[in-house]
Amino acid sequence: MRKIVGENLERWRKIIGLVVGPLVFLHIIMLDIPSLSPQAHSLLAIMALTVIWWVTEAIPLAMTALLIPFFCIIFNVCDEKTAFSNFANPIIFLFIGSFILARAMEIHSIDKMIALKILSIRWVTGSVIRFTFVFGLIIFSLSAWMSNTATTAMMFPIALSIIKRLQELTGTSMKKFAFGFMLITAYASSLGGLCTPVGSPPNLIGLAMIRQMAHINIGFFQWIIYVAPLAFIFYCYVYIYLYFVSFRSAAKHWNPEIFAKMDRTIPPVKRPQINVILAFGTTVILWVLPGISMIVYGAQSGVYIWLSKHVTEASAALIGVALLFLLPVNFKEFKFTIEWKDAIDINWEAIFLFGGGLTLGTLIFQTQLSDTIARSLLGAIHQPTVLVFIIIFSMFSNMTTELTSNTASANMLVPFAITLCQGSSLSPFYPALATTVGVSLAFMFPVGTPPNAIVYGSGYIPFTKMARNGFLLLLGTGIIESIYFGLMSFFKP
Repeated sequence: MRKIVGENLERWRKIIGLVVGPLVFLHIIMLDIPSLSPQAHSLLAIMALTVIWWVTEAIPLAMTALLIPFFCIIFNVCDEKTAFSNFANPIIFLFIGSFILARAMEIHSIDKMIALKILSIRWVTGSVIRFTFVFGLIIFSLSAWMSNTATTAMMFPIALSIIKRLQELTGTSMKKFAFGFMLITAYASSLGGLCTPVGSPPNLIGLAMIRQMAHINIGFFQWIIYVAPLAFIFYCYVYIYLYFVSFRSAAKHWNPEIFAKMDRTIPPVKRPQINVILAFGTTVILWVLPGISMIVYGAQSGVYIWLSKHVTEASAALIGVALLFLLPVNFKEFKFTIEWKDAIDINWEAIFLFGGGLTLGTLIFQTQLSDTIARSLLGAIHQPTVLVFIIIFSMFSNMTTELTSNTASANMLVPFAITLCQGSSLSPFYPALATTVGVSLAFMFPVGTPPNAIVYGSGYIPFTKMARNGFLLLLGTGIIESIYFGLMSFFKP
C-alpha cells in the first residue's frame, strides 16, 4: 500500500511539472521586464522552466540539462559555441575519470574486500559501539572516492545480512537497531562523499562554479583541508544521535558470532585488484601532489606553480584510467584490467547535468541577469555579511535538497550564493562552499538522495520515523555547518 501511494505521488508530481514548467516559461516570456536585456529575459524564462523540471523530475534530469543549450540557442541567449562549451569543461573529464576508476573498483570488488576485511577484525566486532561506528566509518571512507550510490548499494546487502544474522542469534526482531543501522548505511555514504571533490557530483559543480564565477581556485588537496574535517564532524554527530536513538538497544543482545562466517567470504587479492590499486593510488598521489608541494615549498615556488599548471585533477584522473587499459591481467591473451564496455558503464546523467548547470551559471553572468537578481534579493536583506549568507545558504540548501536531486540543487543554488555575495561586495567563497556542502545533507525523505531510497526499500524504515529523525539531523548539521564556515570565514581562502 505504501509503495502504491508513493508511486502515485511521484507520477502526479511529474505530470504537474510537465504542465506547469512550459506555462511559467511562456508567462515570463510575455512579461514586460525593462530592467533586463532581451538575452537576460529569455534566460530567466529558461531558468524557471529548468528549475521546475528539475524539482518535479518531469523528464529525466539529464535530458533537462541537455535542453538548456538548445533553448539558449533558439531564444538567442548565446551562440552555439558558447552554449555547448561548458560540456567540455575540464571538470567534465575529472567526472568521467573518477567514475571509471570507481567502476573498476566495483568490478573487481576492491571496495567489498576492504569492507569485509575490516569487519572481520575481532576488536571491531567485540561491541555494538565499536562495530556500528567502524561500519559507518568504512562506508564514509569508501564514499570519499566512489559514488555514494554505489557505496550504499554495495554495503546494503552486507548490512541486511548482519541484521538477519543478529535476529537469528537473539531470537528478536531487532527493529530499533535495524532502523538506525539502515540509516547509518545511507547517511555515512552521503557524508563521506563530501570529503573529496570526486566523492559526490555536487562537489565538482560547486568547485567549478567557484573557480569560474568567483575566480577562486581550490585544488584537490585544499578541498580536503576545508571540507573533510567538517564531514567527519557531521559523521560523529549523526552517529551519536543514532546511537542513542537506535544502536544502544542492541547492546544486551550483541554477539560477535554474527560475523563468524564473514572471514571465509573475503576473496584473495589477484592481479586485477593489484592493477586497480596501482591505477587508483597513482591518481590520488597526482591529485594531492600540488597541494603538498604548496605546503612544503610555498605558493610562489616554481615547483608548485609547475605542478598546479601541468598536473591538473582532470589529467590525473585520465592518467589513472589509462593505466587501467595498460596494466595487463593476462598479456598472452591481451587482456587488461578493464574493457571499454566496462568503462562506459558510468553515471552519464550526472555528467550531462553538470554541463547544463554550468552553462546556466555562466550565462547568468554573461547576460548580467545575476546583477538584477542580486539587487532584488539584497533589498530584502538588511546589512548583509558573509556570516548571514553562510547561515541562509546552509539552511536553505539543506531544506531544498530534501525535495530534489542534490546535483540539481547545486546547479540552482551555488550561482545564486555567488551572485548575492558579489552584489554585496563580499567574498562568495564560504557561502558558496556552504551551499555546496548543504545540498548533500539529505536526511528526511527517501527521495532526497539515492542512498536514502536504497535503504528505505529494506522495510526497516517507517516513513514518518525517518522524516522526524531526519529533520532533527537536518537542523543539527545546518547549525554545525553555519558555525564551522562562520569561523572559517575569518580566514581568507
